[in-house]
Amino acid sequence: MNKENAISKINSIGKAGRILSKIAMIALEIGCVAMIVSGIMFLTIPKEDFVFKMNDEATLTVNLDSKMIGSLTSASKDAESGNLPQGSTSINGVDYSFEDVTFDQDGKIATFKLQGDGATITSGRIAAICFVAAVFMAINALLFFYVGRLCKSLETCNSPFEEGIIKGMKNCAWVLIPWCVLGGAFESFMATAFTSNIRTGFNIDIPTVIVILLLFGLAYVFKYGAVLQTESDETL
Repeated sequence: MNKENAISKINSIGKAGRILSKIAMIALEIGCVAMIVSGIMFLTIPKEDFVFKMNDEATLTVNLDSKMIGSLTSASKDAESGNLPQGSTSINGVDYSFEDVTFDQDGKIATFKLQGDGATITSGRIAAICFVAAVFMAINALLFFYVGRLCKSLETCNSPFEEGIIKGMKNCAWVLIPWCVLGGAFESFMATAFTSNIRTGFNIDIPTVIVILLLFGLAYVFKYGAVLQTESDETL
């Protein structure tokens, strides 16, 4: 592959990436505005006018003849005599406690009934969900904005070692940092938004960290290539 063909393919990839990034950014901007408007609308609803209550139940089935369930076997035998396990266990932000246990005709299969804290969804909580979703979309839109700028540089470049491409890689890497830090927190919030206890916290996305490091590394590799190209042009 000669130089002209290579540059042509880079330009084509850049053009396709720019168009797709633009479409994604517009869709995210529309979604962000819609979430903000929806959040404001739910904030105007009085708390007593909109309440949605949910109950959570779970079942645990144990084969008493199984040799692999360890302590659960003794717990099931205790339950047969009327002693249910004490305490509660948290699953996806919901605290479950043992309420009842039934056995099959042979007394070998125990089925526990667990009751969890029901979630109460108010208009204020839905408004908070909308605003969190809007922030998440805004961060993604910002990422696609810089991806689009990088793709535009690729579309119009005469060399892959131009300053615009190197700067674009660094910008994408910098924008990925808040996405990496906040993305996990947003996903945890959204995953437990309709449970009794909303889970929050920061979760670092390791694959995204690797992508950030690779982008910074590639930026400096291309920077080194640009220096070599400049020295070669000066020699000629």
